[in-house]
Amino acid sequence: MPTLFNRNFGYANAEAFKKLFSNSGQYFYIGLGVHEGNISSTTPADSFDDEFTIWENMLSMSRVIDGNVRYVTRMYEWTTGTAYTIYEHDATNIMTRDGSSVNPFYVVNNRKVYKCISNNSGSQSVTAPTEEITSGMIKHDSATEDGYVWKYMYTISTTDNNNFVTTDEDGNKWMPVDILEFDNDVGTAGGQWDVQTNSIDGSVYHITSTSGTPHSVLAAGGYSNGAAVTLTGDGSGFTGEVATHLSTLNQGASYKYVKVTNPGSGYRNITEVKIAGNVISNLKAIVSPRGGHGWNASRELGGHNIVVKTTFSGLGTGSSTKSTSDTLFVVVASNLAL
Repeated sequence: MPTLFNRNFGYANAEAFKKLFSNSGQYFYIGLGVHEGNISSTTPADSFDDEFTIWENMLSMSRVIDGNVRYVTRMYEWTTGTAYTIYEHDATNIMTRDGSSVNPFYVVNNRKVYKCISNNSGSQSVTAPTEEITSGMIKHDSATEDGYVWKYMYTISTTDNNNFVTTDEDGNKWMPVDILEFDNDVGTAGGQWDVQTNSIDGSVYHITSTSGTPHSVLAAGGYSNGAAVTLTGDGSGFTGEVATHLSTLNQGASYKYVKVTNPGSGYRNITEVKIAGNVISNLKAIVSPRGGHGWNASRELGGHNIVVKTTFSGLGTGSSTKSTSDTLFVVVASNLAL
């Protein structure tokens, strides 16, 4: 029978693999070896003889510690003039639709990582996100800004940027992403720990539309600025109002939107969006991921891949040589008697 695995299976595998290197009672090694000829088969060799061959062709080994292992996800650098995709809790392809760098739902700017909450009814982003606001959202709603709403997630440290930002053979860039288990920078405010602790589970920071754009729905309905927006659902505390983005820019100027004045909390199922007490069937409230925006950056941004950084010594010495027709291979081993 067929077997289906969702992305949670990938997270579980990545978490289990990463935890191997943090076990103080075990030593783990990465081995680099050479196989004579190219490996073209997609079926792995699995005999005892093949195991002997692997060890006989080993060139070098290096011990790996927890600090040399990171979760990674695709890296998309903010580019002016791009219409970015918004985060949506019910999008079944939330992680696969960003397989193209055309319109991902998160970006990196100067090592700072942001999630797109609102794109001002599909406008192009021309105001770079630069702020490190650890509570709530970054709202580019002034007259000289593009109307986007961003969530600051974390900043890639200089060390991690140098060690773990990498490019694969297809030209895709990857960046480190993680969830903190303790405050790793107690003396400094504004870090990822503050983002995590300030996140609000079941919050609503954006109202989008199921047909057209939020602007087209609100403009067609003739709703005036200041009209109250409320929700019917299992959470509480949300308040919002109709507003207009009075921008001097060409991007999203005079677009109507729902200005969130209180994101509320505890929402999982929202059945109605109301304006001035009237149900608007083609408006949809976007609910935060479990724990709130920024609570678990690794899961929120698809960090279920692993990068291991290590250095192999002694390559190119001794009697082992590698021809251009040979294939390098890597193995992971634990508790070796070296």
